[in-house]
Amino acid sequence: MKNRGTDLGGRSLPHALRYSMRKPWKAAARLHATKITKENLSVFYKRLDDAPDTRRKNYNLSPILYCIWQINNAVGFCSNDILALSASRALRAEFLDELSKNPIFSPGAEGSRVLDGHFPYLEQTEQHIGELQCRKWVRVLGSGFEANVAIWTAIPRLGDITVYDALSLAMAKKEFAHNDLKSFRSTLLSISDCRPVMKSRKRCVIVTLESVYSMDGEICSLQASSFVVDEAHSSGVIGEKGRGLISDLD
Repeated sequence: MKNRGTDLGGRSLPHALRYSMRKPWKAAARLHATKITKENLSVFYKRLDDAPDTRRKNYNLSPILYCIWQINNAVGFCSNDILALSASRALRAEFLDELSKNPIFSPGAEGSRVLDGHFPYLEQTEQHIGELQCRKWVRVLGSGFEANVAIWTAIPRLGDITVYDALSLAMAKKEFAHNDLKSFRSTLLSISDCRPVMKSRKRCVIVTLESVYSMDGEICSLQASSFVVDEAHSSGVIGEKGRGLISDLD
């Protein structure tokens, strides 16, 4: 980057960013639904078209902009790509080499594994990850959202309580203050007081954390092997061979 940022048309980066984003933001802020006068438009479509205007009036509608971080070789601080793997030439070359070694590999999901069964390559990948993580079994899913749905659908039983850190992205029910042991303890005590059945040890309290919180980069202070821990932002960063926080605690 040059001084204050990548040079765009002779302007410094901060000014260029404001200039390039001004028109799309102004266009997105204009009201559109009020211009529709077609009498034959159904109530459904009228209401559907009104929805963006409600957001526009509250300045809560974001336009779709081009990713100027990539096309102008600038540094973006809003990316989830913490390790910059998407820009790694070595990783791209390794991927293409692996793909050439497996010409029959399907690059897309043809259906659920329940219907289509398992692909040998996918099973080998899971086995490899399991060996790296020193875990008995591993399952690869299409996204973090799918993993969340799978975990919180399969693990909690009827009557169990799910508790999560306030900055965790999990699909749980009851939260405690971020990285706050006092708040965590208070939350558990309140559950115990409100749900006497929990004391009978016939129900479980399942706690979900993130090993590294993506919003501020903090490492969780609650360290216990019985928790559900999201390692999305610690894999490749923490622990031996980048195995993550939990493996570093083992």
